[in-house]
Amino acid sequence: MPLIPAPGPGRVMATATLVYANVDMRQWHTYGVEWSPGRLASTLDGRVFGVMTAAVPTVPMTLALQTHATQAIGAVSSATPRDVTLAVDWVSVYRYR
Repeated sequence: MPLIPAPGPGRVMATATLVYANVDMRQWHTYGVEWSPGRLASTLDGRVFGVMTAAVPTVPMTLALQTHATQAIGAVSSATPRDVTLAVDWVSVYRYR
């Protein structure tokens, strides 16, 4: 599950943090990103599973949800389906204060 602050207006680079979580992705889960000055934390079912403290954006970002498997990180095998579905029940965004 990557956490990627991507290039956009005012941003000149993208960084990625890939975190492996031993979880059944066929079940419903609650994912979160907690963004505060100098820190991005990824959460899964209320527990932090990855933290990024380098190259944390200081400009507004947007949320993008997607699925992606790549052979480059060993995430693809002969059992990996060609197409997958991402079901999202709801999304909430809160402003940091």
